Amino acid sequence: MQVPAKIVYVLLAAGLLAACQPVLDEAVPAVVEQHPQERKSNRIYYIVPTDVQYGDYLTFMDTLVEAINGIWSGYLNEYDLVQYNPWVMDTLARTDYYDLRDRGRVVRILDTLTILRQGDTLNVPARTELLQLAAMRKATRLEVNLPEFKLRVLRSDSLIFDFPVRVGQDRAKFLAMAEREVDLKTKTGVGRVVRVNKKPMFINPANNHRYYQTSRDDGIITSLPRVPWLITEINGVEHGQLIHPTTNLETLGKTYSNGCIGTRESDAWYIYYYAPPGTPLTICYQLSRITPEGDTLIFRDIYGRGTRGLVNCE
Repeated sequence: MQVPAKIVYVLLAAGLLAACQPVLDEAVPAVVEQHPQERKSNRIYYIVPTDVQYGDYLTFMDTLVEAINGIWSGYLNEYDLVQYNPWVMDTLARTDYYDLRDRGRVVRILDTLTILRQGDTLNVPARTELLQLAAMRKATRLEVNLPEFKLRVLRSDSLIFDFPVRVGQDRAKFLAMAEREVDLKTKTGVGRVVRVNKKPMFINPANNHRYYQTSRDDGIITSLPRVPWLITEINGVEHGQLIHPTTNLETLGKTYSNGCIGTRESDAWYIYYYAPPGTPLTICYQLSRITPEGDTLIFRDIYGRGTRGLVNCE
């Protein structure tokens, strides 16, 4: 990635012009300055000087946020920057292999896809807007209803997203990674996202075999997605139940995993940006749900719990 080595930052605050010294950083392809249409505000923006590809995107964002914070008091994080520029999430979602295929493009090496293009603009939220973003983030939670095979992103009582998932199998199995027999059912309870893994290793826990590519539902072999994985804690325990993308859509809506909650690639990008570490998570076991239209949906008792094993969603 060829990059210039200078950031120029201009800020108008309380009617005073404050010019920061240029910051040298060989890894930051950026010019950050006051937006020409916002001369009377403290709004700044960032112009992408060269294309940023899928394989470089996460490192690029980490470096950009660090550089902006180096000249802007350290208030910004990647989640706020992308929430403030939601088109970035939409662009990432469109890198989903199956979405691309349905649009007539079969991509075997995902790293070649372009996420940010030369000339794109990322608006940087002002401090008052950061407070608003923080308040929205505090009100956001995840809810997974296992028999429904659904993950919901909620803000207070409002539904933001509703995604299909796969969940743990209804059986026990010896896993070489755990060195013991493990109940593969996804555990229920209340917890949170504790951290993210931006460089996950794809390992089959049954035999500890690491793999570097994946076979899609149509038999095409592709590179692995780079969506970060969410590491969760339920009832104060890390069970190894990750929220991560699956590369096989045909497994969604099934008890298929080794306990993790699997989503499609496009959905995983939205979940990542809406659920940073600290986001509350409820994994429930509810066999019915009333729709907004007043209809009652009944779900199969996938783990044979019966009425005594119900865990209601909030």
